[in-house]
Amino acid sequence: MFKLLKSYQPANLLLIIFITIALFLKYFLDAGTGLDTNTETYSIYKWVIIFFNYIDSPLTNKIITFILILFEALFFTIISNHYNLIGKRSYLPMLIYLLIILNSIGALEISATLFANILFLGAWVMVKKAGGKKHALSNYFNASILIGIASIFYFNYIYLLIILWINLLIIRGARVREFILSILGAATVWYFVFFFFYLNNLSFLGFTQKFQANTGLNDFSVLSLSVKIIRLYIIALFALSILSLFKYFNNLKIDIRNNFKLLFTLFVLGLLLVVLTNSSFEMVHLIAIPISLFISNYLISIKKEFWSNIFLGGLILLTVFNIYFGFLLN
Repeated sequence: MFKLLKSYQPANLLLIIFITIALFLKYFLDAGTGLDTNTETYSIYKWVIIFFNYIDSPLTNKIITFILILFEALFFTIISNHYNLIGKRSYLPMLIYLLIILNSIGALEISATLFANILFLGAWVMVKKAGGKKHALSNYFNASILIGIASIFYFNYIYLLIILWINLLIIRGARVREFILSILGAATVWYFVFFFFYLNNLSFLGFTQKFQANTGLNDFSVLSLSVKIIRLYIIALFALSILSLFKYFNNLKIDIRNNFKLLFTLFVLGLLLVVLTNSSFEMVHLIAIPISLFISNYLISIKKEFWSNIFLGGLILLTVFNIYFGFLLN
């Protein structure tokens, strides 16, 4: 099973899509509206809610949500393969990502984080394109603009500017002009947001509260037993992936080492956003990116394919159990 799924063959895309549809089927049949109506004062997502409320079709909402999740999984996997982020090309990260999302969401709902995450992935492409350039001012400015737009869907994505700065420090060195432009792009977006509010005599009250810490996490104890089991399994796999990587990290090429440093930084930043801000667990759309790449690297690197089959098979089987039979434990 693992040998088939880890290979870099286009046919694997069809297999992964087939597996994903089968696992997501339950969410298509539930009674939800397929639309997350939570929004913020400064979020452009409220216009998305108005549009889909006008359509008033829960099934359409769920189909679009599924397509967006599938797209972000494929998008970041293409980025990984094209730029060889982990030194191995495979469609396995796409499958791992989808399995993590499946075990983290309670329903198929269009949400602000879906749009914000896709925009961040676009910014990531801009940054990766800057890799071989001597001057990449436009790349960092455009990436900053995309992150700025992502933040008017889901505000806490504004903190992902930190990833641009760390990328500059690790890969390109401290370049002052690129650093400044990595701020100006997002600042330009928010300049127009404030200008719009000013022209329409709308209040700016509450904006500064977005930068206040809001320490807290959802109580792990309230989760169902089946969800606890699968999440602990994913955490264990991720921990094994990190520990395994330490053994040969210094033997990797410099650009691969830098990629892993940035991916781990992305994971830490995403986790801090959940813990220290008002971010919801929807941030899993972001956090699942580095986790799935680390786990995929680990599974592909294991010398004995038997253990790769055990770990991946366990993840798939626990996902199936959690989604369709978790009620037996709850």
